[in-house]
Amino acid sequence: IDDYSRTQTANMESWAVGTNRFATVLLYMTDLPPDGGGETVFTEGWPVGQQTSDRVPLREALDAVRSSGAAALFQKKSWQEKMLAKCTTRLSYAPRRAGAVLFYSQHPNGEPDKASQHGGCPVLDGEKWAANLWVWNGPRFGPHAPVFGDGEGDGGARRCYLAPERFVAGGRRGGGDVLTAAMDVFAAGCVIAEIYAGGGAALDLGGTTSYRRSGEVPACLRRCVGKIGPPAMRAAVRHMLRLDPAERLGAAGYLARLRADA
Repeated sequence: IDDYSRTQTANMESWAVGTNRFATVLLYMTDLPPDGGGETVFTEGWPVGQQTSDRVPLREALDAVRSSGAAALFQKKSWQEKMLAKCTTRLSYAPRRAGAVLFYSQHPNGEPDKASQHGGCPVLDGEKWAANLWVWNGPRFGPHAPVFGDGEGDGGARRCYLAPERFVAGGRRGGGDVLTAAMDVFAAGCVIAEIYAGGGAALDLGGTTSYRRSGEVPACLRRCVGKIGPPAMRAAVRHMLRLDPAERLGAAGYLARLRADA
């Protein structure tokens, strides 16, 4: 939706733990004359109730706007001309004073809804004034907004005890939909490490997602585990925090190991 290329520090991957635009309300403050343009067009949608056989391909739509003279204001093959063609054939809403459009940019699971892709049609006659209201599915800025970090910890403001397998890669659904005992073991390992480290954050959100992507244990986690004094406990926690959940033991297995080394 926003920042697909990760150019910002904020984590906007709403399909995982990031936040992004959930809904948009477009408010229109002026009227435009008929054929005045300025519509909001949903470029992946078709007019409601239109039969599939009545849908006009983009090439035909371009020929139509060129022959009508409506595209005379724009350079041939420009994005404005292409947008104008889509405005005449795709799902669109014409500006009306005090009117509004509400649409959602995410599916319930946080994945982007491609049908929400939209644009503003060129104004051909008159003047258009509008405003938008963005509704996010979580904090966009501030101390509790998810970010991409370097795994160095941030004082606990964004501590993350979620197992790495609960995160999914860009736009794809993964095994994180199902909760397992191995995920609880990972979280318990984080808590134990923090206790021995005097309360310092073992992992933050950026560190956890980095661990998932690269497979390299973040420096902050290594430091916390390194502060665990008893060798048997240190080895157990290090094992609890393995990236592959299949390699982690159950709680009973770790207790048995610790009792044997006591």
